[in-house]
Amino acid sequence: MLHPLLPSFPQYELAKKQMSGAGGLFSVYFKADRIEQMEDFFHRLKRFLLAVSWGGHESLVMPSAAFYKIPGMPDSVLPWNLVRFYIGLEEPEWLWEDLEEAMTVLNF
Repeated sequence: MLHPLLPSFPQYELAKKQMSGAGGLFSVYFKADRIEQMEDFFHRLKRFLLAVSWGGHESLVMPSAAFYKIPGMPDSVLPWNLVRFYIGLEEPEWLWEDLEEAMTVLNF
């Protein structure tokens, strides 16, 4: 997971100096074998909306895989297994259930 206030984050010390807290925006690299697995994952999500604008109250997901396979466009420079999440005001258990169900298509 990529989040500025995780000790494993490359700029963790800088983030601690500059920030007094952090929001619910973070990125995750999934261990998927194929881009089709990521597509299946996103199609299974029911409680996360596709991110078109950050900053609302609802939980959002931004799949970098969505930027691949667009006719006439070069592939994205972002890895297709990178996913950006924004956690809104919903109950955490409700969101976690959605993620667990969607992750059944991924190989862990």
